Amino acid sequence: MRFDNHVDKLLNYIRYWQASGESIKTSIRTKTRLAQIVQEGRFRGGSAPYGYKLVKNGRTGKKSRELYDIAVEPTEAVTVQKIFELSDRYGYGGRKISSSLAEEGIVNMRTGEPFHYSSIQNILRNNMYVGILRSGETQSEIFSELQIVEPEQFQRVEKAREQRSAEYEEKCAAAAQTVELADGEEIEVSRPDRMCPRRNVGRTLLSGNVYCGHCGGRIFASTARKSHHAMNGEVRERIPIYKCYNRTQHRDLCDGPSTYRPNLQEGATTIQRNGQIGGHKA
Repeated sequence: MRFDNHVDKLLNYIRYWQASGESIKTSIRTKTRLAQIVQEGRFRGGSAPYGYKLVKNGRTGKKSRELYDIAVEPTEAVTVQKIFELSDRYGYGGRKISSSLAEEGIVNMRTGEPFHYSSIQNILRNNMYVGILRSGETQSEIFSELQIVEPEQFQRVEKAREQRSAEYEEKCAAAAQTVELADGEEIEVSRPDRMCPRRNVGRTLLSGNVYCGHCGGRIFASTARKSHHAMNGEVRERIPIYKCYNRTQHRDLCDGPSTYRPNLQEGATTIQRNGQIGGHKA
C-alpha cells in the first residue's frame, strides 16, 4: 500500500472497492446457504433454545466433523407448554408467568434458578416452538418432530401480546370508526381493533377496553372511598370505579355520568355495541 502520489490513492481506492464487493458476495452466499439449511430442516448452529437439545445423528461437515442436529428435550418442553398455557388461557405476561412458575417450584433446569421474565418473553415470541426453523428473514415449513406448541395457540398468544402492548394504540391511531352514541348521534373516533382485553386481573376488568356511550371517549379505572364517615378505628375501604375521561377532564365534551360502578357495568345487559357503557352512575 503506497500513498506517494495521487495515482496511488486512486489505485488503493479501487483495491478496497474490489475487496468490498467480494465481501458482499461472500455475505450473500453465506446467507443463501444458511437459508437452504433451515429450509431442509437442519440446525444452522448456535445454542439450543429452552425446550430443545443438540444431538449427533451421524451428519458430518466438509472437514469430516460430526455436526449437531436439534431435537425436543421432553422435560424442558413440558415447562414451555405450561408457559404458553398460562399466557393463552389466563393472559399472563412475562412477570406474572415467572412468579407463577416460582410459586409452583418450577425453575430453569439449565441454571437451577427461577425463570427471569425476559426469558419468558423470549420464549413466547420464538416461533421455533411451532416447529419452524429460521435464519434471518427466511423461515422453514413446520416440522412436526420439532413442534412443542400448536400453531393456533402460538398465534393467539402473539396476537394478545401485540394488542396489550403500548405501541398497539399508536399503530391503530389512524384507524377511525363510526360509532352511535346513547342519544343516537354518530361520531368518528379512533379506537384500536382490540379482541383481547388489556387487563385480565383486578376488579376493573374493562379498563382500557370500553368507551363512554355519551361522548365516545375513553373509560379508565380509578378508586373511590366506600364511605366518607369512618367509625373509630375503621379503615375506609376504597372501591374500584370507572370514570369517563372527557367528563372528568373536559366537562363540556360529555353530558353523561362521571363515574360507573364495576359491578353494575360488567353485566352483559349494560354493555352496548362497540364496547360502550352508559347509565348507572356510581
